[in-house]
Order: sequence, then structure tokens, then C-alpha cells
Amino acid sequence: MLLSLGLALYSVALLLAFTSTTLRFPLPFRPLFFLQGMMSPFSSVPITNMEVVAFGSDATGERRIDLAKYFPVSRGQMAYRLWFQTSRNAGPEVAEQHYADLANQIERKENVRDVHFMIETWPRSQLGYDALRGSGSLTPLQYEK
Repeated sequence: MLLSLGLALYSVALLLAFTSTTLRFPLPFRPLFFLQGMMSPFSSVPITNMEVVAFGSDATGERRIDLAKYFPVSRGQMAYRLWFQTSRNAGPEVAEQHYADLANQIERKENVRDVHFMIETWPRSQLGYDALRGSGSLTPLQYEK
């Protein structure tokens, strides 16, 4: 019992070191490569938040469009759907068409024109997801894969 607990702790420590560092060292036995998969979610954690945002122009100027109305799902599901990942896998033309369809829908419902999509990035914060929003950058959304 004590031996199996020690082996388990040793395996987890090795896997953590193997996954979270750039060091590559021989592992004591082959099953650890299989078990390494349980640590893979921790192997790359982004240091910035990223979200697709939309802007449109009306009589008062350019304004940000609230996309939550168009994706009535949880925030994480909305973020995934806004990337149109399935469309991107089908090709950039398909993704571009889906963004154009969404832009047309927004223009009709919001009474705006020239809807365009940007990628907003901002630093992560212990204070919450939106705490440092606005201190990052906006870049145009590219439709490539």
C-alpha cells in the first residue's frame, strides 16, 4: 500500500515536471507516457484573455455591439461559437461567409452599418475576467485557418 502510494506520487511529480517544463528527460517506464495525458491541460495556459467583438456605425458614430443577444448561451459557449471553428476548418471562404451573414443580421437588428469584427486581447487578472479589459489591444479578425 505504501509502495503504491509512493509510486503514484512519484509518477504525478514526474508528469508535472515533464509537462510544465521544457526539460526532456527519460522517464522510468513506458506507462508514464500514457499517463502524461492527464496533465496536458496544464501544459499551455494563455497569459492573455481573447474575445471576438463587433463594431458598427450609426448616426452617433462607431459603437460596440453586444453579441450576447445573438448567442443566448453561456459565455464560454458563446466564445467558442464566435470563432466559427467548424467553418474555419471547412476553409476561409466558409468562415468569411458566416461572419458576413452574422454582420448582415446585426446590421438589420441594431440599425447600424459597416459591421466589422475584431479580436480583443487583454491581460489576465486575479480580479476577474473583465478586470483589465480595455487595457489590451484590438486587431482585425482574419478569416484564415
